[in-house]
Parts: sequence; C-alpha cells; structure tokens
Amino acid sequence: MLIPHFTLPSNPAKKIQLREANVSDCIDFAEIDESHEEEVTTLCLNRLQTPETFYDASLWTAQDRRFAIFWYYIHTESDTQAEWLYDCDHCKKQHKQAIDLKVLADGYKPITGLPYREIEFEGEKIIVKPLSGKDMEDLENSRLVLNNKEELKPNVYRRSLAELRILELMKSIDFGGLDEKAKEEKIKNFSMRQFYDLAEKASGKLIELQHGLDSIVSDGKIYLLLPPHECPEKKGEVTRLRVTFRNSEYIPRL
Repeated sequence: MLIPHFTLPSNPAKKIQLREANVSDCIDFAEIDESHEEEVTTLCLNRLQTPETFYDASLWTAQDRRFAIFWYYIHTESDTQAEWLYDCDHCKKQHKQAIDLKVLADGYKPITGLPYREIEFEGEKIIVKPLSGKDMEDLENSRLVLNNKEELKPNVYRRSLAELRILELMKSIDFGGLDEKAKEEKIKNFSMRQFYDLAEKASGKLIELQHGLDSIVSDGKIYLLLPPHECPEKKGEVTRLRVTFRNSEYIPRL
C-alpha cells in the first residue's frame, strides 16, 4: 500500500511518497538497537521511500524526519485515538484529553522563508541552519556515551558533556565553508563570552526556522504540543499539554 504523499516541511517543493513496510523491512528495523533511534529513522525512511521521489533521509531536517514518521503512522494504524491524563493548574483536578492523532498533522507548518538564517558575529557572517538527520545521528552517538554515567569517571563525563554542547552548536552553524575540524577548532578558541553569545544568537534563529509538527525541544527532549484543552470546571481556562515524542515509537515493528 502506498501512503499519501507529503511535502517536506523544510522544502515544500519536494514531494515524498512512502510505501507500507513489509515483514522483511521490520526485521531489519529490529536489528538496530532502540537507543539508536536516529539511525533506525534514517533506515526506515530510506527503505520505505518509492524510487520516484527518493531523497536521502540523512539530508532531511530533524523536523522533516519527525513529520514523515508521524505521517506514516497515522496513515497505517487502524486506531489513531490517544488520550492523556493531566493535573489541571486551573481547578487542581485531574482531567483527560482525548484526540485523534491525525489532528496533530493539521498543525503542519512549512519553513518560513529561506531554510537558513544569517547572523553577524564578531564582524563575520555566519549561517544558522536546522539540524539534519546526519547531525542528529552524530549527536545521538555522543549522548549515548553520557547515558553510561555510572561507568565513566567524573572528569570523563564532564568533558564528554562539554564536548556535546560544542557539537550541538557546531552542527547548527557554518563559518564561510569551514570543514568540521576547522569549525570545531574555531569554536574551541572562543572565549566563554563569545561561545554563549553565539549560542544565544543561533538559538534565536533556530526558533524562526521551526517547521513540521507543532513541537518544542526542552533539555534535549522533543514534545508535541496538543491542541488547547478547556478546563471542564472553569470555562475559558485552557491548558496546552506537551507530550513526549520519540521517533522509535512510530516506526513499524513486528
């Protein structure tokens, strides 16, 4: 079965068509450890694309990939209803919000303007761009090292964490065509003031570049924003729930 085509949120001129996974696909998806969800996301999206629209998913933005995986899920699952319990800040009671996940796809938004932004920093023009699938895989591999905190010496853990922060910034910017190694060295020679100033400016531009599903990233975790939900006890008071989103939860499995 073919899934209805969609356009990449980062490039609405690019149409993508996916097919439904078969048993053989799912066996291969299962071979990759679930902690490597960016790796299996690339495999899944590349495997399920039709040849006519194929475009390497490692080059898509992270938001493109999340939208595509979600799009696949809502068009292949027979039951897309979901519900969440939450404690209401308005009336202090517990409520339930139930929705059809297909509604969240209606919040799809294409990128606004060019798929990058320019900033001025220390007299130099720097390009800020959304993270790609390849970037996400590199960051994922670095974070997996930190997951073994108990097995690392404290100084090794702290160094790995600092290097991850540098990598996160490095992946989202370009300095006039510098390669990865030269870009890393340039950032490492910044003063702390320069580093935080550049990180803040880049972060602001990345917010402008948001696209795809209505979501936010907080402390490295991705959350979908649900539609506003009115408090049953206090009319007019609304809550906007955010629910954890992980690519691996939407990838087809046996």
